[in-house]
Amino acid sequence: MLTRFGLLMRRPLFAVLALLSLALCLAFPVLRFLGRISVEGFRSGLLAASVAWFIFASLWAVKPKKN
Repeated sequence: MLTRFGLLMRRPLFAVLALLSLALCLAFPVLRFLGRISVEGFRSGLLAASVAWFIFASLWAVKPKKN
């Protein structure tokens, strides 16, 4: 059941978070190439951004059933 603060209302938030995490997935390799972050920072940051991308993009893609 969709409520006022249900999944339908949070889809724009999930979209923003998914796109932000995708941007981070693209930024970490560039930052590593430029030598701005360490290898450990690159690995952990890319892992966190990748996990966030899959979670938020999946939530963003789910369309609620119409009653």
